[in-house]
Amino acid sequence: MLPYTEKGVSSNLSLGSYLRRLLRNHLLRMLNPLRFLTDAFDHSALTAEERETYRNTHLFREYLRKIIAERRADMTRGDFVSKGDFLTQLLQNEVLAKDDDEYIVDECFTFMIGSS
Repeated sequence: MLPYTEKGVSSNLSLGSYLRRLLRNHLLRMLNPLRFLTDAFDHSALTAEERETYRNTHLFREYLRKIIAERRADMTRGDFVSKGDFLTQLLQNEVLAKDDDEYIVDECFTFMIGSS
C-alpha cells in the first residue's frame, strides 16, 4: 500500500489504484487552458491539486528508488538467481548499470503506467 493524497485527504492505495489516479491527474492537468496557450506553465503546479499530484509523483519515484536499491542489494548476494524480470534486466544491462538511476526509475515508471 502506498500513501496517496487527493483533495487534502490521505489514504493508502494499492499499486494499481495509485498509478491509475496518478495518471488520471496528470492527464487532467493538461486540460488547463493556460497549458494550451503556452508551454511556460508545463513545469509549474498551478493549483493545489497539481501540487498534490507532484507530491504523489515524487513519493512514487522514491518508492521506485527503494525497490531498485533493494534489488541491487539482492543481486550482490551470492545466492541471487535472476528470474528474467524487467527490473533485473535493466540493472544487469552494462550501459544502464553505469548510468544514473533516474533513467531506470523513468523506465520502471513508464512500464508500470503502461501495465496499469
